[in-house]
Order: sequence, then C-alpha cells, then structure tokens
Amino acid sequence: MAIARSQLVDLEVTPYYHVISRCVRRAHLCGWDRTARRSFAHRKRWLTERIGQLVRCFAIEVYAYAIMGNHCHLVVGIDQPRVATWSDDEVLTRWGRLFPASVRRLDHQPQAMRKAAVEQFRQRLASLSWFMKCLNEAIARQANREDGCTGRFWEGRFKSQALLDEAALVACMAYVDLNPIRAGLARRLTHAEYTSIFERLGLCGHRRGSCPSVGLAPFIDAVGPLVGASSASDPQRLQAIAPVPICFADYVELLDATVVCCRRAQAQLPESTEGLLRKLRLQPKEFVANFLQLTRGFFRMIGAVERFELMRRKASVHWFKGVRAARRLYSRAA
Repeated sequence: MAIARSQLVDLEVTPYYHVISRCVRRAHLCGWDRTARRSFAHRKRWLTERIGQLVRCFAIEVYAYAIMGNHCHLVVGIDQPRVATWSDDEVLTRWGRLFPASVRRLDHQPQAMRKAAVEQFRQRLASLSWFMKCLNEAIARQANREDGCTGRFWEGRFKSQALLDEAALVACMAYVDLNPIRAGLARRLTHAEYTSIFERLGLCGHRRGSCPSVGLAPFIDAVGPLVGASSASDPQRLQAIAPVPICFADYVELLDATVVCCRRAQAQLPESTEGLLRKLRLQPKEFVANFLQLTRGFFRMIGAVERFELMRRKASVHWFKGVRAARRLYSRAA
C-alpha cells in the first residue's frame, strides 16, 4: 500500500532527502535503446537544464545528482525558512517562471484572493512533491512528444528516503555520485558526465555538447568560506540548510578511495579517509563493504539508530526497516 508523502517528508526531523525516479517498462530516459536502435543521450541535457531551472525557482538545494539510463537520483535539501523571507512579488516572480498563466489570472482578482494564492504558491515553492512534479511532468511531456505517444513515462511517483543526519547526507551523496562508476559506465570521476561530482570538478561545458551546470549546494572549506556555491546572485541561498559538512578535497578523496576499494577486494581506505568517516560516526569497513547496497539496506530513511528511534516515536509505530543496517554502518554514540 502506498505511503502518504506527508509521512515520508517531515521537515521538523530533517530537510535532506534522497529521491529516485525510474522510467516505466522499456522507456528510456537516456542512453542507447537496443530495441529501437536509437540514442536518447540528449535527454540527459533536458534533465539537467530543467533541474537548474527549478533550483532557481524553488527553495530547494541540490546536493548531488546522477542521471542514468532509465532512472535518476537526486539528493536535495529543503530550505523552508527561506521562503518566509520572500516578498509576495518575489513569490509571484518565481512561480511565474514555471506557471505564467496562473500568475496572470491573479491580475484582476480581489486582494484577498490574490493574497491566498500567493501563500499557496509560497508553500509549494518549499515542497519536494511540487519540485518533483515540475521536473517529472515536464520531462514526460517532452519525451512523449518526441516518441509520438501518450501515457506514462515514469513508472510511478518518485521514491524518497529521509537522510536523518550529516553522515547519511555525505554517504548518500557519495552513493549517488559513484552510480555511473558502479554501473560500469565510467571508470573515473572525470568521466562520469551528468553527475554532481562532474559538475563540482568544473568539467561542465568544457566539451562541445557537454552537460550544463545545475547549480549545487556548496561545501564548507577547511578554513571556513563556502566553496562551490550554486549561485552568487541570490544572497539568501542556504539561509537555513547547511553546506556539505566536510571539505570538498576530503569528499573527492573519499570517492576515489571507495572506487579503489570496490575494485580491489584487499584494498584499504587511506588513514585520512578512515579518520573522516569515523568523525562522521561511520564504520570504514562497513561503509566500503556495504557501499554497493547502501540504500537497499535502508527503506524510508537513512541515519543512526537513535534517529530511527526518534522517528519511531514521532510516527507512533513499532518498527522501521533499516535499524539493522544502521547498527552495522554507524558506530555507537559517545
């Protein structure tokens, strides 16, 4: 039975979520379709351009993404407090970029009705469901138009996992960034196009036909300033949600070391990378051993055991799937 999105997305618990959308049956999001003998690689650009457009409208930051052959991953942060700082005119401007007709209809409406509509738009601009609706619906319409067909393009509603702490955020970002390497589509980070790590390394747009920049949430550098910010044009970005809680150089080292360990069964993580994982309360050996199935051991959420207990009490349920995986992956609280 389907679970209400309101039970899966609780901003009082965490603003960070891992989102997956998968195509229906043989539909191709991108890549080479052996049956139709056609390439759909150009559709990757559709997705990155649309995500970039939505990031500029919504109070939602993208921490990581990976666009695969028949599905895509996003790690996002919902910055709900920032929406309250926007004026009514800014809300209408942002919503009007996506739905200009709905904003034009308010021109001759009474002030009370206009105010109610603005508040509704304000809530939607901090909604993960509306963000994914605006992404998936636009891509489905574009793909169906190209294919000359109608009907479903995505197999259903997007799937989401709550990331309950900083360690879960970093681990899930690494899992998403390494998707093409894990699938055998790329051997190095610098070859993994249409991923957030490819963009963060500054490789977007360097080659003809290369992927455009989405605009990503920044890392916090070792000396303090934010690096890799998605936009300097909006001074209110990242007002409430935090930057990635490690320095970018450490994150790249973590990805590289994980790739080496997954390829060589006897390889060990460097001491500095093990120290980083321990600082995040992650068990280094378990992180590598379970990395290929990081999200499979969990279900609705990823995080430490005590965070599961908090969610269990809040939701008034007896059990959540993933507690066993959390005990393996996380070290005990001090």
